[in-house]
Amino acid sequence: LCLFRSLKLAKNLYQKGETHSDQIKALMSELITQADGKIDYIAFVNQDTLQPVETVDNDTRVLLAVFVGKTRLIDNSAL
Repeated sequence: LCLFRSLKLAKNLYQKGETHSDQIKALMSELITQADGKIDYIAFVNQDTLQPVETVDNDTRVLLAVFVGKTRLIDNSAL
């Protein structure tokens, strides 16, 4: 559930006006680590080019991979 919750958090932060990927990533990381997840990566990319972005917008996707125990889970979501 920590992946889903962190993606939902990212979307909520963006909808409330946060556009700095580093700030969103920090809050997502905090949520995941509090749930004992070990982050492999969290990336903010342009959904068409998959190039990393620092400022998020409607064309941004959040990609993440997290280890929960020995299992590596991956997910993504549009903002």
